[in-house]
Parts: sequence; structure tokens; C-alpha cells
Amino acid sequence: AFQGKGRFKFDWPRNGDSPQIDLTAMGSANNVSQVVPLLPLKKFPPRVGAWLDRALVKGRVPRADIRVSGPLRKFPFAAGEGVFNIDIDVEDCVLDYADLWPRIDNLDARIIFDGASLSTQRNSGRIGLIQFLDSDVRIADLRKGQLEIHAQQPVTVEAVLEFLRQSPVALAIGPVIDNATGGGS
Repeated sequence: AFQGKGRFKFDWPRNGDSPQIDLTAMGSANNVSQVVPLLPLKKFPPRVGAWLDRALVKGRVPRADIRVSGPLRKFPFAAGEGVFNIDIDVEDCVLDYADLWPRIDNLDARIIFDGASLSTQRNSGRIGLIQFLDSDVRIADLRKGQLEIHAQQPVTVEAVLEFLRQSPVALAIGPVIDNATGGGS
């Protein structure tokens, strides 16, 4: 179940100016999928909410801090007209981020929505045999959906080959990947 508490103020000016919102909330959830419907994503393309709903297979949210403040007509405040910030911790999460690609398992992360962006720099998990820790992951503008990942992690050649075998790369290059071998880091 989702548990939370918060403070909410709404001002609707009579002169036709934009309504003003001031929301501060904190919460937690036993199931990460309970949080997605609560996110204020109406001003984002529908595919953003659909992706989050599909991608977040399981996990817990021990902490979520939400702050929304400013003129609603300018939401999500991408140019700094107000504040839209969700700071959320996820634990033991499974993320199915893209069809046909290996899922991320055992994901523990601090995820920050700030304006129209999403980012994490504190994270750990596993993609196939590849363990990762504190990768810099960003989507600068969720409305555009361009993902950037910067990571520096020692990994074995066999782990990379196994990742490629489980990905669309294997379909593109055919059986040659099945017979590829390697060793070392």
C-alpha cells in the first residue's frame, strides 16, 4: 500500500492568470507500481507514463519526496518558472526498460525527476551478468526521451557476450554471437 502525507495549497486567480500550486508530500510504497499513477505526468506525452507503468515490474519505494510549486500553465517548469521535483528511492526493483533487451534486476537507486528531466547517479543492480554501481543515467527531457548513460565498471568479456546474446544485437548479427568466446576484463 502507498502511505503518505503532505501539504497542498491551490490559488485560482479571478483575473484569468494561471492557477498557482504549492504541494509538498512524502510517502512510501510496498510496490513501485502503486507510485506511477500518483505522478503528475499529464503534461508529458502519454508514452512517458505508459513506459513507467510497463518498465517498473516490481520493487519497493521506501521514500518519496515530492515538491510542486508554481503556475500550472507552465508545468513541468522546464525553463525554471516553478519547481517540479520528485526525489525517490527504489529498492529491489526490476526494470524492463526496453522490449527484447535484458531486464535490470536488483535495482536500488535514488531517482530524481527535476522539471522535465529524470536522472540517477546513486544506483546499483545487474543486467544479465553485468553488475553496475553508481552509473550516471539521464533523460534530459522526458518529452523527447533521449537516454544517456555514462558508466565506468569493470566487466568480463563473457558477461558482455552474454548480454549481447540476450539482446537484439544477437538477432542482427545472427549465430556468430552464439559461437563467440572471450576471456578477461
